[in-house]
Amino acid sequence: MNPKHFILLVLSLAIITLSAVSCTEDLYLHPEHLVYGYIDRPWDVLTKSERVSENANIDDLIYYSQRISGFEKTDQLLSFYLKQTGKKPYTSGTKIYEDLCEKHGDREKPPFSWEASRQSAISGNLFSIIDFSALEVCCTEDFDATHPAGSSVLDILHFATTSPNRVLRNNYQIYFDTDVLYTEDGKQLFNICKRGIDVIPEDLSILSFFILSFDKLPEPLEPKHIHVCLTADDGKVYDFETLLTFQELDYHSSTY
Repeated sequence: MNPKHFILLVLSLAIITLSAVSCTEDLYLHPEHLVYGYIDRPWDVLTKSERVSENANIDDLIYYSQRISGFEKTDQLLSFYLKQTGKKPYTSGTKIYEDLCEKHGDREKPPFSWEASRQSAISGNLFSIIDFSALEVCCTEDFDATHPAGSSVLDILHFATTSPNRVLRNNYQIYFDTDVLYTEDGKQLFNICKRGIDVIPEDLSILSFFILSFDKLPEPLEPKHIHVCLTADDGKVYDFETLLTFQELDYHSSTY
């Protein structure tokens, strides 16, 4: 991968995840741990088509789709991020933060900081206070002959994120050989990138963003309403529904 493309990818994803936090907000950060801070914000979701309509740069999503499915300029991907509310976020505070650090095994004075790791440019330092335990995705219409309305489509999509949870669960290991998306020049892009049916609860903890990307197009080819259900580890269910057009985007990038 051209280094310029990788830089654009990193910067674009950083904008998605870090723009949710204004520099004027009174954030409560803890640099003595790997995870600097947790934040209480709702999750939001955007399609490629919606990002194009907002004149956003989607070179990162094009590259990701190209590597995973080959549908680089097709509207077949959902990007989840912590919603920008325009209000001060509720940050964890000492007690909640310390409880989450204990829960996640994030001990004081780690061997490196998340900010210093190569993943930090993508994920930022603020993560949701909500840990999920289960992911389900379905289509409200028939997706194809083998995926009727309401049935799971996890077998035909990929999930990707970069989470410090994988680092913490592996004794502060940064680089991994499996379930990772690498760039063409061998740099680790996401430390979790796997088929939806292979996602486990550990993949859904300490998140600041994640991506769901379809590996195939519906038959017949037409817009579909995609329903995403995330179950938190306290049992609370979060539902999202959006329209994927699965159409070719009229998007022109100077780098592609």
